[in-house]
Amino acid sequence: MSKAFTLVELLVVIAVVAILTAVALPVYEEVQISSSRVVAVSALRQLSMAGTMYLADHRHVYWPFRNDDAAGTTYWFGYETAADASLPEGSRTIDYTRGALGPYNGGLHDVHPDPQFIRMGPTFKPKFKNGYFPYGYNDLLQGKPDVAIADHTQRVVFATSAQVNTFQAPASAAHPMLEEFYLVDTANVTASFRYHGQALCAFADGSTGFVSPQPNTLDGRLPNSGVGKLPTENLK
Repeated sequence: MSKAFTLVELLVVIAVVAILTAVALPVYEEVQISSSRVVAVSALRQLSMAGTMYLADHRHVYWPFRNDDAAGTTYWFGYETAADASLPEGSRTIDYTRGALGPYNGGLHDVHPDPQFIRMGPTFKPKFKNGYFPYGYNDLLQGKPDVAIADHTQRVVFATSAQVNTFQAPASAAHPMLEEFYLVDTANVTASFRYHGQALCAFADGSTGFVSPQPNTLDGRLPNSGVGKLPTENLK
């Protein structure tokens, strides 16, 4: 008596495997998103704590986005030497401990990047060879006193961010790529709505939450990237 599978049995097995795969894949994807969200929330809370300490030391005035000198650039999240800035993207380095917020909360090298960021879009273009930092600062706040904010529960200070690059190799107009961007404002299309179409944000009161994009602002050059603008009322 033959012990081989019949065609019907094989088709049944294939159908069962297909059904199980169809059920398991969305569950697996949701687990990945949930685990990434935990990392991002923790990172944004660390940034908020660093920001609070900075404000306490600087008359409650918000930090600059960047300062340049002959030696390099001090960004809010790190320091890049002028020599590194002249190198191609992907081969540069940045010191996350020396940004405006670096001296606070153990240095921003302890702020873990959001895994969901590099799952977004078909292509990821790194800026630095020593990690990526997919969070942006509301640069409309720089130089402003904290007391000038009317509603701390709605004003975004930090947000998940990114940009679509079409102008720096290996990106091009015919080959858009996703990369880090470190600010959000009303002019630039740089907020990242990578959580079921929403951006994860840290507000001026220290809380975190989700914000939907300003209507009709998602970047059509890389539709799956989820890059757009935050609503104006959350920024200014």
